[in-house]
Amino acid sequence: VVQLTATPSTGWHFVGWSGDAGGSANPLSVTMDGNKNITATFAVNTYTLTVSVVGSGAITKNPSQPTYTHGTVVQLTASAPTGWHFVGWSGDTTWSGGQLNLTMDRNWNITATFAINTYTLSASVVGSGAVTKSPNQASYNHGTVVQLTATPAAGWQFTGWSGDTSGTANPISMTMDRNKSVTATFYSSGFTLSYTVVGRGAVSVSPDQESYANGTLVILTASPGAGYQFVGWSGDANGTANPLTMTMNGDKSVTVTFADLTAPAVHVASPNGGEVVSVGGVAHLSWTATDGAGDPATVDILLSRGGSGGIFQAIATGVPNTGSYDWSVTGPPSTAAYIKVEARDQAGNLGSDKSDISFTISGTTGVGDAPVAEFALSRVSPNPTRGRALVEYSVPVAARVKLSVVDLQGRIVDVLAEGVLPPGRYQSAWDGHRNQGLNAGLYFLRYEVPGRTFTRRLVVAR
Repeated sequence: VVQLTATPSTGWHFVGWSGDAGGSANPLSVTMDGNKNITATFAVNTYTLTVSVVGSGAITKNPSQPTYTHGTVVQLTASAPTGWHFVGWSGDTTWSGGQLNLTMDRNWNITATFAINTYTLSASVVGSGAVTKSPNQASYNHGTVVQLTATPAAGWQFTGWSGDTSGTANPISMTMDRNKSVTATFYSSGFTLSYTVVGRGAVSVSPDQESYANGTLVILTASPGAGYQFVGWSGDANGTANPLTMTMNGDKSVTVTFADLTAPAVHVASPNGGEVVSVGGVAHLSWTATDGAGDPATVDILLSRGGSGGIFQAIATGVPNTGSYDWSVTGPPSTAAYIKVEARDQAGNLGSDKSDISFTISGTTGVGDAPVAEFALSRVSPNPTRGRALVEYSVPVAARVKLSVVDLQGRIVDVLAEGVLPPGRYQSAWDGHRNQGLNAGLYFLRYEVPGRTFTRRLVVAR
């Protein structure tokens, strides 16, 4: 018995026996009962090559066959379409080159990976303006369409594109097929300068033009009118520099403010000397109050019973500036009475005038009928008040007194009378006109006399 063993070479495999033996048993036992002639058959191995793609691209095989015999060299080539690039091989190899040579010694499974190209788009500006991208991204895939819009700054005009595009279309669309850089150019058509005057005065501009090129230096000089002073600039300029230098890098608008320094002109027409009015009667008061910046809307009327240098007490405040007022005369009588009219303009300047010569308050009716026996703070009427309130108080002997209005915290909000008054009964009027920011609420009238203080509640309603 003889044992035959068939051993294939690398890349081959045993197929079977023929001649005086058959089958594919290996090894094969042969019993020698005669001369034997046996053939062993071998066949070369064949393999498959499977390829796949990730992304967009193609693989070519050379030679391109369904199967390959052992030892065949197959060349694989990765081809990326426009806008894509080859990344690398995976599967049964990690080769990163674009061409791969495989020796077929087994079944192979190969994947080629491709990625889309990405590009940058940079935009710059010449002049003053901006460029917006839509979509606005750091990078763009191949084939993305990007819209560019040029927006000029105030006083500038868009003139066109340069770089990787051209023309004057706005907006413009760009297809991203590579890295691109574009420039938008803007041209200054000139900036305007306007100014507004508050108060009375003038502004000189140098150079004085309808429009100014970008970067032009312009000098503004403020000149106040008679009775006014320069306060400052506002708007696109600020501060008090005069002259003022401005750089024209856009349309500018400035306001110059002048303050009124001149007090209103006031003249008391009557009573203005020698007149006689009676307590309880009606005295006709007349005046003029004018101001070059606009006549005052209201005036305050005050009365002194102690001469030109005496204490002036308000008998009416916030009186419309019509030039006349009918006063219900109150006591006590006086042979040295003076009327004063005060007027404030919108800037707060105070002008006043008083009677040239004293007039007489006579009579024995009304307030002051009976002799005054003691200091007293009498009634306040009306109370509560929505407007003018009359305060009655008395002085038995010549004395220094003070009549004031105070709030709940004890702060003085107005003084109605202060100084030395002769004996008599007095009335003072108060409506808060001099304190227009006064809130409604509870206040106190405080009457201070030698050795004593009187108080009364006063409710202000609005």
